[in-house]
Amino acid sequence: FTTCVSARRMALVAAMEADGAPEVRQVIVDEAGQAPEPEALCPLAVARHARQAIFFGDHKQLRPILKSRTAEEAGLGISLFERLATRSWGGSSGEDPVSLLSQQYRMHPAISRFPFQHFYAGRVHDDCSVSSRSPSLLSNPQTGEQANLLLWDSEGCGAGGHEQVQRVRTVGAGGVGSRSNFEIGRASCRER
Repeated sequence: FTTCVSARRMALVAAMEADGAPEVRQVIVDEAGQAPEPEALCPLAVARHARQAIFFGDHKQLRPILKSRTAEEAGLGISLFERLATRSWGGSSGEDPVSLLSQQYRMHPAISRFPFQHFYAGRVHDDCSVSSRSPSLLSNPQTGEQANLLLWDSEGCGAGGHEQVQRVRTVGAGGVGSRSNFEIGRASCRER
């Protein structure tokens, strides 16, 4: 178990090349949709005798986050996982090596409805367990009403909190801002 880049650290590479080293036959890369292609190739290069490479991720969520325009222009903003997932696999076997996990067990249907319709063309569905869960632990601080999702307006919080924006590029979008406000959790905000 290692990060993709750490798989290429000299100590690990030397240990894997030493006499009597175990033979890695399977490589599993998690969050592969966010790994730039050279990073995803690192564990594959170390595991020269691997018989399987399994990539988990979602190319419709976050792509690799790059800080170099040169890297972006070189095509590194698209992961190996996305290249494989969006490729036409019309081969003779007729079997697509890319699988969509079409059942989800975590989000309430009120939250999952939008991404399922707009990003997954209705191919992902909620397990019945998400609808039958007991009411949420979240409640509206003003009304006490139970909720599946709460949004707070963090401006004017009284503690001088200001939103910070980190630019994040996602599939099909030129860039979206991931927002945070570090003052929202302070006592002065909680009192409101």
